[in-house]
Amino acid sequence: MNFMHSAGVRLCIREGLIKLPDEETMVMYDDNPKSRGMDLPVCPEESIHLRPGQDAIVRIRYGQSNPQRELVWVTKVLYSARSWATAVKVVNVSDQNVWIDTRTAVARIVEYGQFPGQPGFVRPGKARYEEWQQLIHECTVSRQARMRAERLEQILREREPPCTQTQRYKWPTKLLVRPQPQAAEVKM
Repeated sequence: MNFMHSAGVRLCIREGLIKLPDEETMVMYDDNPKSRGMDLPVCPEESIHLRPGQDAIVRIRYGQSNPQRELVWVTKVLYSARSWATAVKVVNVSDQNVWIDTRTAVARIVEYGQFPGQPGFVRPGKARYEEWQQLIHECTVSRQARMRAERLEQILREREPPCTQTQRYKWPTKLLVRPQPQAAEVKM
C-alpha cells in the first residue's frame, strides 16, 4: 500500500535547510553556526593569465574564496537580459602579470543581508564598487591599442637576428635519382 504523498517540502542539504510550501525556512541540523542563504563563489574554469590592463570573463560556478588577496584585480558583475548575474568581468589593475588559479574565487554572489564582512568584498552600486569601476576604465587597454602593441612587438621580433644560424640552400631544379646497381648477384 502506497501512502506517501507529495508535501511540497524542499530539502537543501548543502545549507542544511528545509523549505516548506509557504516558503518558511527551517534548520534541519545546526552542528556549527554558519551563515544561511545563497552563497555562490565565482571561480574561473581554467587558470587565467592577465597582463596589466587585460580582462577576462568568468562564468558563475561554485568554489572557494580568498578575501586576504592584495588589490591586484577588480571585478564587475555582468547581467543577462533578465537582470540576474551571469558572469563576472575580471580586470588586472596592477602593473604586473597576474595568474588566477581555478580554485580562486574572484567574486561571491550572496543573498541580500548575507554580505561577507571581510575586506575585499563590495556590493554593486556602492561607492567602493564605483571606485573599482573607475579603476577598470583607467586600467583597461582598448582593443586598438592592444593590437598596435602586438604589431609593434611583432615588428621588433622580425628585425632581430635569428637565434640559430641557418644555411641558405638553392631551390631544387630537378629530381635526384638513385643510381641502379649494374648486376644483382645472388651468392649461395
